[in-house]
Amino acid sequence: MRLVGLAVLGLALAMPTWVSAAEKISGRAQVIDARTLAVDGAKERVRLFGVDAPDRKQTCSNWANLKYRCGVNATHALAAIVGRNGQVTCEEQSRDKDGRVYAICKKGDDDIGAELIRRGWARDYVKYSHGRYAPQEAEAKQARRGAWAGKWKAPWKWRDEQHPAVQ
Repeated sequence: MRLVGLAVLGLALAMPTWVSAAEKISGRAQVIDARTLAVDGAKERVRLFGVDAPDRKQTCSNWANLKYRCGVNATHALAAIVGRNGQVTCEEQSRDKDGRVYAICKKGDDDIGAELIRRGWARDYVKYSHGRYAPQEAEAKQARRGAWAGKWKAPWKWRDEQHPAVQ
């Protein structure tokens, strides 16, 4: 029996760290940008999983075709969702090649990313979410909420245009 226990311990120690259970991060959140939170007590900032929102410098066009900084509006929308007390619980879903944490964050039982998309200030990042937030995006688009009231480019396309790949 002792050998079995040692064998299990040896296997556990040999496993790569990425096999660990999803980390839960809870605390008061501060909004960094429209898709990033700093949670008190967490070592790293948290990005909303499956959500892409305009960067601060990104512009969109409103219904009158006038440009505005939709990334700033999206950041304000996230701050309104998080609220003054800002208590959130985030469950890590993945990390990117740079080690950044991507998590589903909730305020109470409400998914913060889903609400940001439902309000029209972010998009379902299907490449990673596999359509998790497609219903919220469709609802916002049909109701012409947030940036959907005018014209806006998908944030990932906008970033690609700002930083084209070197060929």
